[in-house]
Amino acid sequence: MSITIGEQDYYQLSKYLRTACDNVPAKGIWLALFNEYNVGTRQVDLITLTATNRAFIREKVKSLTGFDPIDEPAEKLAQRTRTQNSKSGKNEKFISLKPREIFIEYRVLTSKTVTQGYFGGDIEQVLSLGIEAVVSVENFDTFASVSYTQLSEAINTSEPVIVIYRGDNIASPKAVSTLRERFKGAWFHFGDFDPQGINIGVVDMKANGIILPTLEDIEAHLSLSKKDTYLRQNKNLMLAHIETPLKDHIELMKSEKLAIMQEHICAHQLRLTSILM
Repeated sequence: MSITIGEQDYYQLSKYLRTACDNVPAKGIWLALFNEYNVGTRQVDLITLTATNRAFIREKVKSLTGFDPIDEPAEKLAQRTRTQNSKSGKNEKFISLKPREIFIEYRVLTSKTVTQGYFGGDIEQVLSLGIEAVVSVENFDTFASVSYTQLSEAINTSEPVIVIYRGDNIASPKAVSTLRERFKGAWFHFGDFDPQGINIGVVDMKANGIILPTLEDIEAHLSLSKKDTYLRQNKNLMLAHIETPLKDHIELMKSEKLAIMQEHICAHQLRLTSILM
């Protein structure tokens, strides 16, 4: 039998070895070490370790993973990138940040913006721009194509705006959430006009303002709605926000069973407005 140390094993090993515990549970990686190397003394549900046993385990973990479970606890490894951990680790994917976990996809829009390209940068880069307004966008296609004019009129500004892609299984939503916690300016969210889109803006993004089509333009474009999407989504997400400044939009959504996607909103040039929360 050969010992394989996974991420959860390393968390356990790091936790117990750093506190020099005399007793560890007789299961998982501890039981594997006991069975393979006769490390410790088993007493039913516990394995008792001596200082010599702990020193042996420490060296064994270092030889198997490349990491020292005491000097390099799991929490420390989790803050490094794969490349950084590869310097000493035997598995570059072991307890490390995902390649794009600290990066954000963003655009800087001004009245002179012509291109539709975007940047990939870390949180510090975005904060260093010194721009006072952020608009998080739910869908990538809209993020990559929405114009400054559409957004500036909605949020009533003539200043530059940072547009952030909310993220998916490639671009990290975690980085966006961290940026949201640290950003001190005005944060707006532009999403689909459906129950989930409202919830993302209010709950996930904790936006200061929600960008939505005007009520008049929604009523003039009811044919764009996907009723099945509205019915499929959890209406409780939307109903939780009914006693908010969004009330009129939510009541219209309810009564007409509306779900209008961002792409349709932009393609048909529905006028946008921001509702402050």
